[in-house]
Amino acid sequence: MLKILKSIWSLFRTVVTIILVILIAVIVTQRVSNNQKAIAGFRVFNVITESMVPEYKVGDTILTKTVNPSELKIGDDITYMGKKDPFKGMIITHRIVKIEKQEDGKYLIQTKGLANDIEDPEINESQVYGKVIYKIKTISFLNGIIGNLFGMYFAIFIPFGIITFV
Repeated sequence: MLKILKSIWSLFRTVVTIILVILIAVIVTQRVSNNQKAIAGFRVFNVITESMVPEYKVGDTILTKTVNPSELKIGDDITYMGKKDPFKGMIITHRIVKIEKQEDGKYLIQTKGLANDIEDPEINESQVYGKVIYKIKTISFLNGIIGNLFGMYFAIFIPFGIITFV
């Protein structure tokens, strides 16, 4: 019985380690590439404003997945790069309130923050980084640590040292 429990515990530790390594790889890749790269279509973002309260609070970490624009629907939360004032150059996560397919087959999307009174400027499908698929409260601290250079090195070298020398 004890041998079975040890095997289960070992398997659990291995799975958790793999998941953490993947999450760290996604976060580090994003930090190094200034959010321009995704790993297997996934990206991780930190919520920095209250525009989506109560769904997402400041400090929450969200996981997004790249999707085909035709799969998006009203009510989905998406993360995108703003190109028009007041969001120019900002990464925004807001809820879709309107989708319009153009004659050329491309999509125009209208979003709005849950806590905001007005809708955002329209965006095109090329601005969308991905659809929010999960809110990760438990690793918000990890994303915060990796957000600076010292923390990123810490997150890379400490696990590497543990794996190598333990």
